[in-house]
Amino acid sequence: MDRTNDLNTARQEQSGSGTYTSAVCASGTNPSTSALAVTEIQVANTETWDGTNWTETTEINTARSQAAAVGTGTASLLFGGDEHPGSPRLANETIFGKLRISSSKY
Repeated sequence: MDRTNDLNTARQEQSGSGTYTSAVCASGTNPSTSALAVTEIQVANTETWDGTNWTETTEINTARSQAAAVGTGTASLLFGGDEHPGSPRLANETIFGKLRISSSKY
């Protein structure tokens, strides 16, 4: 198996859609460890994959984790998820490649 490049922003509980040669990864949490506690920081980063490299693009409007995503690397829909701390979110965002087009919150 060939080694590929890592995401620019380390995270967990992220959302993604697309194929092996064209994909998008959005949102998630970035665990931060201090001397006192481990906290999760929500990230709003969106990165696209071209089959070799991840490129950071426009951030989503609502940082969240555990959202769902469907679509391709050039046209995806991100929906649902949790805003920290643990409140379900009814928000949708449309991502077209490097451009986040629209969002709606309920």
